[in-house]
Amino acid sequence: MKKYICNKCGATLEILDLDTKYLEFDGMQEGYACDTCNEWWFSSKISKVIVKGEGDCEAKME
Repeated sequence: MKKYICNKCGATLEILDLDTKYLEFDGMQEGYACDTCNEWWFSSKISKVIVKGEGDCEAKME
C-alpha cells in the first residue's frame, strides 16, 4: 500500500470517506485526510468522478 504525506505538515495521510456537499446535495467521497492539520485532498481519479457528477446535477436542474 502506498504511503501519502501531507504537503502542509509532512504527517502521514489516511484514506477516509470525506463528507462533501454540492449545491444542496450531501455525499461522501474517498479522499486523503491529515489528522494533524485537518487538510484533505481528492485523487485525480476521484476528482474526475466529482466533476462528472456536478455536471449531471447541473443538467438536471436546467
